[in-house]
Amino acid sequence: MSEVSTQENPTSTTVTAAPDKRQSDDKAESSLFRRLQDAGFAPLVVLVVLVVVIGIIDRGFFTPRSIASLLEQSTPLALLAVGQCLVVLTGRIDLSNAALASLCGVLMAKSLGTLGVASVPVVLIGGALAGPPATRAARTSAPG
Repeated sequence: MSEVSTQENPTSTTVTAAPDKRQSDDKAESSLFRRLQDAGFAPLVVLVVLVVVIGIIDRGFFTPRSIASLLEQSTPLALLAVGQCLVVLTGRIDLSNAALASLCGVLMAKSLGTLGVASVPVVLIGGALAGPPATRAARTSAPG
């Protein structure tokens, strides 16, 4: 509980409250989270917490088969992330990269049923050929 003290003055009344222990605990926690966020570790901490919670809930999460499946499913996203990282490092940031990646993903999903495995090189070659014109169009229409 907090204590309230009043001081009466002929001209005004001032009410001051003693600091609550819960408020100081909240500030300590928020400063810890703020320091993690400022250091860039907040997403890593959230990821670790999520993995631990999922591992506790689902006992089969840490089996080799589950981890292999997780890696297989995350490979396309990791490849896109590496490509986007190269785009960011070279300073050629625009939305045409994301649009082209989305287009290739949709084309891959649509053509897998009919072309099978042959759709992979077809879509990759098509994306590589469509990349320069898309980037050029994005640069010419961009303001600035």
